[in-house]
Amino acid sequence: AFQMQLITHRPPNNNYTNHRTPQHNQYHRYRNGGYRNGSNNMGGRSYSNGWNHYDNSGMRDYKEPPPDWKRFVEITFMVSKVPQKADVSEIREAFSSHGNIYKVEFETRDSMEGEQPTGAVRVTFRPVPSTPFWREPVRFHGKDLQVDYLDYMSDHFCDYTDNKKFKLRFHSLRAESLELGVYMQPEVFVSEVKYSELVQFTINYQKRNISVEFGIKNLQQYYMFKMEIEFKDIDGEIHAELDDSRQRSRGIITIANKFPARYWMFDNRLQSKNQFNWRMSDSWKRKTEIRVKKSNTDGIPLQPHMPDNSEQLGKWVVFRITFDLDGVANTHREGFILFKEMMQKASEYNLAPKNAINKRPLRIVDGTNMRKCVERSMLNYDVLYMVECNLSFNFLHDYNLNSEFFSLLNSLPTESATYIMETIYAKKKRQFDPLSYLRYESMRQVERKPRHVPSYCAMMRKVVVTPTTMYILAPTMETSNRVIRHFHHMKDNFLRVQFVDEASNKVSSTNGTHNDALYNKIFKVLCDGIKIGDRHYEFLAFSSSQLRDHSCWFFAPTADKSADDVRKWMGTFSTNKSVAKYAARMGQCFSSTRAIARLPVNDIVKIPDLIRNNYTFSDGVGKISYALSKRVADTLELKTVPSALQFRLAGYKGVLCQSKYLRNNQIQVRPSQEKFASNHYVLEVIRGSTFIPAYLNRQAITLLSVLGVPDNVFIDMKNAQVNELDKMLKNENNAVTVLHKNIDEHGVTKSLADLVKAGFLQSKDRYLMNLISLFSIMMLRDLKKKAKIRVDKGAFLLGVLDEMDALREGQVYCCVSDPANPSSRKVITGPCIVYRNPCFHPGDIRVVTAVPCPDLSHLVDVVVFPAVGYRDIPSECSGGDLDGDDFT
Repeated sequence: AFQMQLITHRPPNNNYTNHRTPQHNQYHRYRNGGYRNGSNNMGGRSYSNGWNHYDNSGMRDYKEPPPDWKRFVEITFMVSKVPQKADVSEIREAFSSHGNIYKVEFETRDSMEGEQPTGAVRVTFRPVPSTPFWREPVRFHGKDLQVDYLDYMSDHFCDYTDNKKFKLRFHSLRAESLELGVYMQPEVFVSEVKYSELVQFTINYQKRNISVEFGIKNLQQYYMFKMEIEFKDIDGEIHAELDDSRQRSRGIITIANKFPARYWMFDNRLQSKNQFNWRMSDSWKRKTEIRVKKSNTDGIPLQPHMPDNSEQLGKWVVFRITFDLDGVANTHREGFILFKEMMQKASEYNLAPKNAINKRPLRIVDGTNMRKCVERSMLNYDVLYMVECNLSFNFLHDYNLNSEFFSLLNSLPTESATYIMETIYAKKKRQFDPLSYLRYESMRQVERKPRHVPSYCAMMRKVVVTPTTMYILAPTMETSNRVIRHFHHMKDNFLRVQFVDEASNKVSSTNGTHNDALYNKIFKVLCDGIKIGDRHYEFLAFSSSQLRDHSCWFFAPTADKSADDVRKWMGTFSTNKSVAKYAARMGQCFSSTRAIARLPVNDIVKIPDLIRNNYTFSDGVGKISYALSKRVADTLELKTVPSALQFRLAGYKGVLCQSKYLRNNQIQVRPSQEKFASNHYVLEVIRGSTFIPAYLNRQAITLLSVLGVPDNVFIDMKNAQVNELDKMLKNENNAVTVLHKNIDEHGVTKSLADLVKAGFLQSKDRYLMNLISLFSIMMLRDLKKKAKIRVDKGAFLLGVLDEMDALREGQVYCCVSDPANPSSRKVITGPCIVYRNPCFHPGDIRVVTAVPCPDLSHLVDVVVFPAVGYRDIPSECSGGDLDGDDFT
């Protein structure tokens, strides 16, 4: 038996005992039936002991586990007569010499002192012990423990569809080795690293993932690692083959993945959150590299090719697992059957072809001494960036590149070379012979049309950082911001950076230290920056929306401009003593906006806030003249002049509401709108007020139900919406009506309605029918997942203040336009409810009265709140204000 000490200085608590026992590696068949008929309830679970169960008197007729216990994936025992002062670590230490402990669960009872142990503990071993240790006394604190077999484990692994058939939930085999590498050619695998200690391969059909555990030996200690990939991320099918060329037969599978695997390291020092329970999963820590000793990369920026080759793990997306078929079973024939059955099971989930065993083996190349990076610093930066872009996505690989390729690429005009690299990126496929592709494309001499970039947009570069690698994205067009417009001559020095987990999943937060390696990787990149070619990008700032997406801005300094210089130009933020507010104010300059005009200082007038009872009724809202609003509408190419605008101006932000009493290009701002000092007096607009239909969500439905709205009201509204979506493709009028009812702020549904009116639906145009079907599917998906129910007598509008003092307390003014006919308007009257998302308390939904008001008739597609009363209505709606909040 291997005695492994897993990151601890005391005797091992977890041992992978006798790892070469063939019985551990069997394809596990289970007896049909679920729980046995035992009536005892231990922690809410029925169980039986061996083939006999406890009777009502508690007397035990002990018998061993069933004869085929060695074929189980795991086995559980109920340990009795445990001292009440014993803890989880002591139980683990007492049983660690008998096998690998997977789970420890104390039975507890409630008492005046809280949760107290009963003296019974469930101990689960995975894989099963190599010897029947329960036949001998187990000593603990000088006393013998009572060890009883529990038979409820089979339901953990089987999904029962009827009394006879079941589906296996996971499949586990002991493997001989695990190799990580890449494909150099479609049938040539480059083996970069090989692990041959304690390799355990598992396909989990319930969780839809594949995991491989493996050990690394260092100074007589074994360090256990685990890699995991998802079914959905597998690229193509699993390649399976048999190798009978040596004395022992071997089954081999090769898995190509779209993304790097997620890696963990077993740390026995990690404590469970629950003092009475411990699972092996509690001791796995995420890792960004497979090393026993941490590499020293302090001060070194993240780059496509790291000096210590630490980025290679993110490039190894092909995994090769070898099984010793003579070792996984008692005979070679049994081992072959187990391997074949495993692949047949995988084919049922489309992981492998039905004829899973491939007769054509892959050619294996040792990559330990192969050149990892080919010199390419001679390339123009734009070309080099696109080369690194393709390399990061594995569309190209250094093993297929050589000096001849880069010499030819460097000899081409920059525009042609960049275009060829962009075509490789656009195809999203691996090029195994890039030199031939480059020669062919360079001789074609295809005329490239210049890309039209609107004046308010910019081509921006982006990098996505994952735990093991980084993806360099091709430049994409996006609406510019204040900083990019001012430094347009050096816009290529700005870089968007986003931090994600593998497969673009969001990095989650944990209470313990399980994800510390991920957070350390992010912190290191923020401190040391990113280097691509000869440009070293440093952290610059982030906006509030970027913070939610775990992204930020980086900047590559030049000889005369640094990141500090850019931040100084943005404004004076020293008055904000809160770190969060300091960063948020800085991010205000990075909001995507459209520049309208530079305003003279005399046209910007400060007016006081309207404060009553310590409540700021005018929080975030100012005024704008009709002439300037008309200029905004012309610049944004809007058909109507918006009544309100969400804006940025110098250090001001919020909403500007149209005023009948301002002339020329005047605006009036309030102190509540000023967030920092700046002399950038260019009016920048984010959006104008527009009509959007109102939709309920789960939060609103819950609160309205609590407030007395009958459930059948929501059910009827849902049914009506489903029925009208079903009829969209059957009748043109139905389609137009539904599309106009579900108008969106980007005008997509309106464009679809225009195509329907033009007769494309009547002529059964496939493109339009597919678009309408997609629209219907998306609406049904939102209805199912978010309870997004449309309210026909409702609207989702920007909130503004009654500057005319025409409304009384509890009143609102609301005039909305018709999406089908923007010139048509309707004034809402009568009792209404108003709320703001998110809403969590019944008091967040306010009952108001909508009234007609001639003094406010110039305001359309906004909801006007009164300037009088004890407290402003927006702050009563989930603590909202008028600096850009939308209200339903």
